[in-house]
Amino acid sequence: MQTTDVRPNIISKQFANIPPIIRSNVDEARVFAAIADLDNDKKTAEQFVSPMVPNMPLVQQAVIAAYSSLLNDVFLLASAILTKVLFTCTAWTLSSFAAQHGYKGWGFYYNAFFPNTDYFPRASAYHSSEIPLVFGTYPLTNQYSVATGQQKQLSRYMRKTWADFVKNPDQGPG
Repeated sequence: MQTTDVRPNIISKQFANIPPIIRSNVDEARVFAAIADLDNDKKTAEQFVSPMVPNMPLVQQAVIAAYSSLLNDVFLLASAILTKVLFTCTAWTLSSFAAQHGYKGWGFYYNAFFPNTDYFPRASAYHSSEIPLVFGTYPLTNQYSVATGQQKQLSRYMRKTWADFVKNPDQGPG
């Protein structure tokens, strides 16, 4: 059975009692902004924000003010707003909700970026970009660069941390 809202399961204690790791990346939505070709979009910030919150000029103004440093780059603006709304806020809201109802959980915020995992222009730490480091499957070299010592060290740390977590999720990731 598929559900679109796990909160009733959390409230009724039917949610799995296995502590999850809920994560968010600094630029989750960059990959989606790239797919939507927003790097070549000629919209203004107002034209991008307006349909997101139609008929709410005060909210539109607040969003534009909050992201004023990105107003000249719709790709970065869209990515930042969509990352916050669709990923960061929902991840932390869900983990807080679960904690309020007695569930243990863990979270992490991934913001590492390495040129050899830059699969599209201005990729940064996009949605799922941490997965190759977790499994050690990142490219050692590509057309742009080679894996750095820091990247290799981070990958080893992440692999060990996740493996330890799987062995004992109640203990947390460390």
